[in-house]
Amino acid sequence: MTLLKYSSIALMVVFAFAGSATDAQELDATLQRVDSSISSEDRASWNDIADSLRLLDSLDVQGRQRFVIPDARERIASGANALRERLRQSGSLDEVHAYLEKRASAAEANATRLQASGDFSNAYVQKWRAAGLRSVLGLPEANGKPWEPTTAWSGLKTRRASENLSLVTWGAGSYLQTSSPNFVVSSQAADRPTLEIAEACELTYAIWKQLFYGFWAGDTQRASDFDEPVHEPFRVVLFRTRDAYIKALRTMEPRIGISTGYYSPTQRTSFFYFDGTKSLSTLVHELTHQFFNEATGEAPAFDSNDDPGFWVIEGVALYMESISSRSIGGAKLIDVGGWDSPRLQAGRYRRLHDEFWIPTDEFFQATGEKFRTTQELPAWYSQACGLTHSWLDAPSDSRESFLAYLRGVYRGAGGASVKPLGDGDDSIRLRYDRYLLESCKKGSGTDGGRPYFNKREEAILSNCEVSTEELLAWDFRYRKSPWLDLTGTAIDDRLFLESKETPWEIVRLGLESTKISDASMPQIAAMKSLSELDLTNCNITDEGLKSLQGHPTLRSLWVAGTKLTDDSLKILASIPRLERASVESTSVSTEGWRQLLLKKPSLKNKP
Repeated sequence: MTLLKYSSIALMVVFAFAGSATDAQELDATLQRVDSSISSEDRASWNDIADSLRLLDSLDVQGRQRFVIPDARERIASGANALRERLRQSGSLDEVHAYLEKRASAAEANATRLQASGDFSNAYVQKWRAAGLRSVLGLPEANGKPWEPTTAWSGLKTRRASENLSLVTWGAGSYLQTSSPNFVVSSQAADRPTLEIAEACELTYAIWKQLFYGFWAGDTQRASDFDEPVHEPFRVVLFRTRDAYIKALRTMEPRIGISTGYYSPTQRTSFFYFDGTKSLSTLVHELTHQFFNEATGEAPAFDSNDDPGFWVIEGVALYMESISSRSIGGAKLIDVGGWDSPRLQAGRYRRLHDEFWIPTDEFFQATGEKFRTTQELPAWYSQACGLTHSWLDAPSDSRESFLAYLRGVYRGAGGASVKPLGDGDDSIRLRYDRYLLESCKKGSGTDGGRPYFNKREEAILSNCEVSTEELLAWDFRYRKSPWLDLTGTAIDDRLFLESKETPWEIVRLGLESTKISDASMPQIAAMKSLSELDLTNCNITDEGLKSLQGHPTLRSLWVAGTKLTDDSLKILASIPRLERASVESTSVSTEGWRQLLLKKPSLKNKP
């Protein structure tokens, strides 16, 4: 499939580093000096440190939201000391120390200047930044005691609850409870996951407050002092299993069985069940709903069943799900949004590959009831996610228009507050397509490539301007990916032939309408976890397909529009787990396909 090609309209990119260009150059020179002398056995750990330090130098990069915040208090000293020792061994401690001191001081000065000008939102972010930068190496206090966010936590412990939790009929002594500065977590999970959930709650709240300052900050005086309003602790309930979750909540929410987490505005509580790291994205999603409902100082007028604008309520929660973090000394470096955001990839695929689009008149006016009953629910959610990213990843004026619309929806004016987002369907659709096509370009404000973060291994680049050279220059860690789609790009066989000692290992690989030929097939067939392969309209022949003989994991194979003949059907028959195949517009005969189905009767699709 081909997406209509739009004229290239470069997005304005503004870098506004808190430190000077000279500081950045000095840091890079230091890192390059150490990199050239590092031993092979230390290279992996050093690369992580160098990557993180370079990312600290792009906290204002356009195209994503990036933050640095202090870790839990008791981990700041240990993390900072470990990093200091590593830098001392490399001979770079003094330079990195001086760099971070300059950056932290600059952030503090920026906060003072912005506060004086009345820009409390950005001043608040700068205060967090200064605290985070100082935490990286545990820098000493400057000009007195530095500002400390009230979200900071330490020494979290669980206790066996001594009271009944009537909301879910848990008896005293049957569950754990932990209290942090802003949350009370009641849990039937074990001690460690309960504490991890509590910390994840605090981290999510810290990021939400910086992203959506205007939603919780009150009058000017309170905002200028950054004295956060006092509120009741947010309540979170964590079940041990999905069955327990459904059983306890099905009277409260009849459709609870289709959910993985649930926020109840009437009970002012978020409910989850523990499923390892999978629980965290759901936790962030439902907490986002909870924060907008409980931390804004006013009761939302939005009815999630009957009011228009439901897409943006879900879109913001999906955007928050993209939180990805990595530790650097005594701090955490956080990315939110960005073209490589995990939940955005399905939206990119549906628009760039499938050309899926719900007209904005229908989409923006849809209620929660409409969303939940549509036959294309995943696609609707993907569009909500993608559109939200396109505004929140944009320059500040576009973000402000979006936030004004979001505020209107929460106040019950969703149907009447669309105007700030654009003039009609064509305008919004074309803007969205530009974002999807251009946001991943090298040099477009996304760090000139792919910043390595956990949970950001997928990349949908259908019809984007990306070259073989750019992909080969990606961090090697991205060559192991659950999903890589390169449909309609300019990539060629060099992508696989020149991967050298670090070959690609992909689960779902899309190469439709590229210059990939038989030459790449041995490298593709060597992917041990390959489950789905799309070679539609590639220069593939019977000879090339022989490389897939007996592939142990391949389930779906799309080879429509290739040069295959009936000679390839014996290769398809040899693939033990093959469930779906497409051979349209090839020289495969109807009779040959019929014979294949006799051997593999469960095979779907016909030529």
